[in-house]
Amino acid sequence: MAAPVPQQNAGTVVMNPVTNPPVVNPPVTNPDPANPDDKPGHGSELPTELDFDIKVTDTSYKYGGSAESFYTTWSLYTGDWWWDNTVGNGPNPDVPMIEVELHAVNAVGLRMVFTEYEFDSTKIYPEYSAAGPALGENVLVSIPHYFKHGATDTVQFAVMQFHPQDQPGFTGADGVVAKYYFVEGNPPGGFTSPPWQDPVVPSDPPCAASLTYDATAGALKWGYQLPGDFDQNGYVDLNDWSVLVANFNDPVTSLDSIEGVIHNAGTGNAQLQDISIWGPHINYSIASYNVYAGAAADYPEGGTLLGSVAQTAGTGDPAAARLQYSFALPSAGAGQHYWVRPVAGGAEGIPSNDLTF
Repeated sequence: MAAPVPQQNAGTVVMNPVTNPPVVNPPVTNPDPANPDDKPGHGSELPTELDFDIKVTDTSYKYGGSAESFYTTWSLYTGDWWWDNTVGNGPNPDVPMIEVELHAVNAVGLRMVFTEYEFDSTKIYPEYSAAGPALGENVLVSIPHYFKHGATDTVQFAVMQFHPQDQPGFTGADGVVAKYYFVEGNPPGGFTSPPWQDPVVPSDPPCAASLTYDATAGALKWGYQLPGDFDQNGYVDLNDWSVLVANFNDPVTSLDSIEGVIHNAGTGNAQLQDISIWGPHINYSIASYNVYAGAAADYPEGGTLLGSVAQTAGTGDPAAARLQYSFALPSAGAGQHYWVRPVAGGAEGIPSNDLTF
């Protein structure tokens, strides 16, 4: 692979000071419409057709840390198309490439960097990301998450120190915290980001809640069950990697431990292979649960709606254990059947087990 030419300064990205941790992380400043050649965060030297927008999201500061601002530098070079090799079309060592380095300025304890790039998929193609030297070598780099909002292509990346809550992070006046690699042009056969989807209600068996009855409390009880939603906020997205990396390789003590939530099992370890659980459930969401009662024949599509429980009503520390839910029954009829169903976007998902007592 030919070495990249010297990095070209892309200009400082002006941002408001970031607190530790920030309440809101401001996005990268947009280009000045009165001066099309002034492209903060990209560089006036970068050809317009290869332009992109970048922002650093607030998940970067989940375990503390801050940065006063960010800026990017870039270089154009001829290199090897990693994806082409991966799918068996390579090697192809003569592909025009773009290397983008993300710098953090006046950083204090920066442990993770979550970014979003907006780009034109007919002009450039995001290949992969890598950690910058400022974050060290003990890091986890996410796979890219692509989607399209209208005509805009977006890719999300994350670079994270393992067990960031236990690390000092990067502190310094200027350091490269992440690197991103783009291919000029479009891959063979073309590339189109999948369209953005509204939240999808869980419908597959691994997402079914396990319903029990607490006779002492006179209440139905169940645990949160959305594999891939490691942070248990009701939505599966790239931010869930922040929980995986914080508990990486930790042993599962029980199905309801946070490691059990990640691994979706009662034994084993939270590990990188658990991304295979996360991936199929991207965009899955739970906003609430509907609680039903009825005869055996009513399960699961009929019955009487007794009420609903918001996803945010779960009890417990989501960073440490599986959220728990309960629904008090005014009276428990003999032979009555009960079940719950997740709700998102006005649709109901897979029912829990049919419980009778």
